[in-house]
Amino acid sequence: MDKVSKSIDGVKILDNITFTVRPGEKAAILSQNDLATTVLMQILAGEMEPDSGSVTWGQTTERSYIPRDINSYFEDDRFDILEWLRQYAPKEESDNTFLRGFLGKMLFSGEDVLKMLLNSLVEKKSAA
Repeated sequence: MDKVSKSIDGVKILDNITFTVRPGEKAAILSQNDLATTVLMQILAGEMEPDSGSVTWGQTTERSYIPRDINSYFEDDRFDILEWLRQYAPKEESDNTFLRGFLGKMLFSGEDVLKMLLNSLVEKKSAA
């Protein structure tokens, strides 16, 4: 990230932010201003453009981001968790055994995987 700035409604949220994360390093984003943290994460995720500056990713970089409000990612609540995940899995990983193992790593077990998606995610997020 190089010299990134962002204003919202005329208020400067980010001002000339520059940092580099090298291979093998991890970074934590901390701020007393929740809006600044959210805006920075949205810029890093590609959901928002900075007013100035640039974000450059390495060729082998893998990015992931889970926002505080996850509801927009799960608007279709007609699926149980297993079926919802199956629609995003590559064909070779879409069998029940693989998906149940994957969900087990996220503490969904047994009949939990058959619960309707939105209700179950709200339960898990509340418990965290």
